[in-house]
Amino acid sequence: MKGTTHHPARFSPPGTIYPEMLPRTFKIRFDEAPDSSEKRRILADYISGMTDRYVMDLYT
Repeated sequence: MKGTTHHPARFSPPGTIYPEMLPRTFKIRFDEAPDSSEKRRILADYISGMTDRYVMDLYT
């Protein structure tokens, strides 16, 4: 659609990472990570934290 912006992740292959979308603290950790294994751990920590907040908001 003309004039509509789409998030690039919508059209990206599975597994594509957009670290610029992380909150500042996670972005810094991600940028400083020594290898891809550590980068994946940081992303997993971020996602699990989102889940924890959701559950806490839902049930407390």
